[in-house]
Amino acid sequence: MIHSQFLIEDAIYMFLNNQRQKLDKTMIILMKYRLNKGLEEYKKIYRFFHNIKGTASMFELNELCDIASHYESYLENYKGDLCNEYFGEILNGLACIYKEINCIRNKKCFNNSNNDIQENIKEDNKNKTILIVDDDVDLLSLLENILKKQGYNVIKCLGAKDVIFILNNQKIDLMILDIMMPDKNGFELLDQVKKENINVPIIFLTAKNIVRDRIRALKEGAEAYITKPFQIEELIVRIENILKKVDHYNGKISKDNLTGAYNKDFFNEKIKSIENSIEYNGRISIAFIDFDYFKSINDKYGHLAGDYALSILVNELKESLREEDEIYRFGGDEFLILFKNLRKEQVCNVMQRCLDNIMKKNINYRGNNIKISFSAGITTTSKNEPINEALDRADKALYISKNEGRGMITYLEKEYTKKKVLLIDDSNMIVRIIKDRLVNNYDVEYSHDGNDGIKIYESFKPDLVITDYTLPGMDGCEICDYIKNTKKDKHTKVFILSCNCKQEDIDDCYEKGADDYIIKPFCLSDLEKKVDKILN
Repeated sequence: MIHSQFLIEDAIYMFLNNQRQKLDKTMIILMKYRLNKGLEEYKKIYRFFHNIKGTASMFELNELCDIASHYESYLENYKGDLCNEYFGEILNGLACIYKEINCIRNKKCFNNSNNDIQENIKEDNKNKTILIVDDDVDLLSLLENILKKQGYNVIKCLGAKDVIFILNNQKIDLMILDIMMPDKNGFELLDQVKKENINVPIIFLTAKNIVRDRIRALKEGAEAYITKPFQIEELIVRIENILKKVDHYNGKISKDNLTGAYNKDFFNEKIKSIENSIEYNGRISIAFIDFDYFKSINDKYGHLAGDYALSILVNELKESLREEDEIYRFGGDEFLILFKNLRKEQVCNVMQRCLDNIMKKNINYRGNNIKISFSAGITTTSKNEPINEALDRADKALYISKNEGRGMITYLEKEYTKKKVLLIDDSNMIVRIIKDRLVNNYDVEYSHDGNDGIKIYESFKPDLVITDYTLPGMDGCEICDYIKNTKKDKHTKVFILSCNCKQEDIDDCYEKGADDYIIKPFCLSDLEKKVDKILN
């Protein structure tokens, strides 16, 4: 670990530099406040003094803390208009902050060579990612600097807005969370994390030194409650101890004792986060693996030989896989592998390499040479696809591999049924250009007449009807009324195209149930996006 004194000096140096830069910005904000008396400008000025008070107290910069605290209280208590006296007092506060920062810098005579200190980073820390959530930019930067020098990967989040998205898309090992934030407080965020079934250890790091909040945090599952100002050494040790405890616990409950692969119960616990990853990232590839003729090995050489062969199989798989690929033991001799962000060809190449390496291997067990192999079924999820559908498809692919002789790999694509689009327009040119645009992704039929279009609708059963407003026979509004109200078709969507910009006609179409009303001339790419959005 880096010597704590170096960490503190380095953090103070960065903190003071940040404040000097912020002073200029706060001065401009104060000028705007003088002119506009805006609430947002007031909040930013208040936050400037509030943040300095909290961080300065942590570093025992008492004079700087007292100055910031005085002006924070002044802003809280002053109820009058923005008169010259008030403006001048806040201006004087900024000047006092500037003077004290320079005084501290001169006293401490920072040695920038601290940045060149050789860091003794623990290897285990390199695999850990810590999410810091706070509305104090300076504290975020300080904590990032400290934790990175301990070897951790760090993600910063300014407020609560993107936290759930990050937790669903990144492997977060620990979250450091403030309580008082403007968009959503820490307790509200903790409640949302629990509702999303996201398992992540949380340390509350807050200025609220209130026993009631401390008890509430610990009751609701927080691992620790640390108040500002805090000791850097304490935070580092708390983080290390929590991560060790979590690793030990996860290892006991999530791993198969024999092979070291994750177990099926752990997979079932993770299904929600896996599906969230599919939703946000689009694709996960799944490989189902079945050990070939495993029962024969057990019968011929004994169950201990079978266990030994299973452990060899998993070790060989791990040798060929990336660190982020996950192996699960699903049954006695069945395994599942999850691959993130790999294309079909890449997954198939990896699995074929695994199979080739295993088939070349001779396992020596008590003087017996045992040859092993596996069969595999692979598929890739589509966006928003339930994980169980993809698992069924991978299982079918595995069945094909076993049925065709074993010791082979089969990949199954998801079978897509094209959505159906019916175009109704009396202009050949409009029909042709829209059809050409959509035909690669959709099954497209068309008509130039309203009455004929209804007949095609009855037999074709489209997912979307795109109809002109003015047509021979039934017009577009009548077609929409027939589909939505006469047929009470809740499935088929209706877009109406028209040169008619009269608001009463537009309103009439929407009242009849139209899903969109598009004014001609229109942009083809915009229409295509609307079609994709409503059908997918």
